[in-house]
Amino acid sequence: MDSRTDLAMVVHELGGALTPTRNSLQVLQAREGTDAEQERLLRLALRGLERADRILQNVSAMATLDARAGDLQDTELQPLLQQLLEEHADEAARRSIQVRLHVESDVRTLPVDRLALEQVMTNLLSNALKFTPPEGRVQLLVSRARGPVLPGRMILLAGGFGFRPAFVQIQVVDTGVGIAPETRRRLFQPFFRGEEAAEVPGVGLGLAVSQRLAQRMRGDLRVESPNRGATIVLTLPADRGTVDLIDSVDRVREELHARLTKETLAVAVLRRRTGPALEAHRLERALRTLLDGADTHVVALGEALYVVWSNAAVRPLVHASSQAVRDEIGAEADRDFEIAVRRASAGSLCDPLLLQTAVRCRHALATIARKREVFHVENSRRGR
Repeated sequence: MDSRTDLAMVVHELGGALTPTRNSLQVLQAREGTDAEQERLLRLALRGLERADRILQNVSAMATLDARAGDLQDTELQPLLQQLLEEHADEAARRSIQVRLHVESDVRTLPVDRLALEQVMTNLLSNALKFTPPEGRVQLLVSRARGPVLPGRMILLAGGFGFRPAFVQIQVVDTGVGIAPETRRRLFQPFFRGEEAAEVPGVGLGLAVSQRLAQRMRGDLRVESPNRGATIVLTLPADRGTVDLIDSVDRVREELHARLTKETLAVAVLRRRTGPALEAHRLERALRTLLDGADTHVVALGEALYVVWSNAAVRPLVHASSQAVRDEIGAEADRDFEIAVRRASAGSLCDPLLLQTAVRCRHALATIARKREVFHVENSRRGR
């Protein structure tokens, strides 16, 4: 057994060990004749068990992250969130905190791991209620994201070349104590707790787990700082096409990272604006022939976008790309393609900046092929 399996088993056994205690306390709480002090002690004991359950759930989530990485199902969002709010209604009412849910009409189903999403939202709601004083307010606001940007992934690559991946944002907004700048920088580190949390029970694991679960659902979790209180924003893909694109981008990043630890590469992004599609394996075969056996790889991100990397130099890769498109599709086909190239030195990090730079440096293949313009990345100059 590996360490994750061992951890999951320990969590399961601890959860089972707590069950008799919880049942006994609930029976005592339901009995008549208890005085005020006894009721107070029972509430404290049950609340402690609830916190222990939450910790075990978070540890269990961390132990099973890899196993649940691809388990995304189309899920109706509003009923799920409404159910979670109902589960927290007693806590909110006890402290006179107003809780409101607003879901924009164009947001219905999302491809998510339902259990993971419930875990994330339970953590976020629990935190918002804990850090909001009596008579405060907690809001869940669900809307379409305004841009194709997902922190930590190369989605700006797709946005820069005409793809429009779709995302949904779930904002948990509270009127609580807020989050200091020094806390925000470390908020998602396991077991970190800022000064704001000194008087609030917890171990600092919920947000770290929530961020990892969000990323496993191809999303992201971040914190914003309004003038009052705090806003935690969960961003998730709105459709299967966006999930597939993120998966492809992640694969490209992993493969490029492995290569860039060893050698300098020319990295190109090729986009078809109009005209027929070009199969990735055909383009790869053509480029290897034209580049005289250079180690060249092509990955398709959807039907119109290709990422190419090669140990060939930048200028030969640009001209070979133009020739390959003409040879594979037709004499005039290169007018319908654009290319951007960047030279990445060995040891470069394959982060969003690598291909975003290429996106900002687009040039028509047809223009380059006619030698009216050449983009020379090595010294960041254009030559004519």
